[in-house]
Amino acid sequence: MLIAWLAVACGPRVGRIEAHDVSAPDGAVLHGPLRVALLGHLAQAPHALASAVADYAPDLVVLNGDAVVRSTVREWETLHRAVAPLSVSPLPGRGEVTADRARRGFAAAWSGLGVSALDAPVTWRAFDIDDGVLIWRVVVLDADRAALQERWREQLFWVPKVVAGPDYDQLIVLANRNLGTLQRGRADADAALATLMDVVREHTAAGRLALVVTGDAETPSAELPGGRWGEAWVSTGRPRSPTGTLLWERGTRALAPGLADALVETFEGRAGGEEMPAFRAERRFPAQSAPVAGWWSLSLAGGACQLRLHLADGAGWKPVYGLGWTRALGWHAIGATPG
Repeated sequence: MLIAWLAVACGPRVGRIEAHDVSAPDGAVLHGPLRVALLGHLAQAPHALASAVADYAPDLVVLNGDAVVRSTVREWETLHRAVAPLSVSPLPGRGEVTADRARRGFAAAWSGLGVSALDAPVTWRAFDIDDGVLIWRVVVLDADRAALQERWREQLFWVPKVVAGPDYDQLIVLANRNLGTLQRGRADADAALATLMDVVREHTAAGRLALVVTGDAETPSAELPGGRWGEAWVSTGRPRSPTGTLLWERGTRALAPGLADALVETFEGRAGGEEMPAFRAERRFPAQSAPVAGWWSLSLAGGACQLRLHLADGAGWKPVYGLGWTRALGWHAIGATPG
């Protein structure tokens, strides 16, 4: 028992962890068109996911938490082998803190973390993407307040500095917790992330915040809580089952336009075209019979943002739904595959 307690308290032997370079470090400027893969719970994904993501040919892969089940040397080595050919931007989730409360393994596993002005590596940062028309600022936030401890206040003081300036056009937030989801049993927003988002909105000019990508939930989803001209909330979820039951709506919240219909069409197609009225009657996708699992891709080009859900099936992952944004149209449903 004492040995097990020491393993949890002290974490992995970080000297044995070989660091993988972080792509898009703090202050970097990436030039588009740019393709991004948004992955949550990578530790739970089959090996085939790496090939599927490679086929998408992303310029950047965001690991939105739980890329390892627990922070051990062996798990970090396995993860690094899987992502070795990819350009990776990581966030720490619940797996990264398991067996490593101070997240020393996460800090040792990634070279180039954090804000360059600070004297020690931190988990938050910001970088820009110039898509040829618009400059998108990407702000990476860490909502694990318990793990951050005294560094939590540093992040709160840092946020206004990167979101208030005039040197970018639109804002994307990447966060490792969620603002509540439409997954059954996961209604409540993470309090720490809600606090961070209050600071973001307070210091961001109206209309600038376009997209919030959140982690932690098991089921990928998309919502437009402020309508087509507001911000989109996208939850990364798990690439494969087991996952949660996804609700079409809860109170004032609902799936983004066209997403429920696209999922119904997909599951009916898998059933040989047989109509499934229970989906529309019950307005949910049960985890057992219609599991919504997969990953999101994001592309930025020519002043347009496009998101696509790649839904898991027996053969791999297939894009089944698209959500796009432009200044002229706001958020709107688009084709599942690029036209």
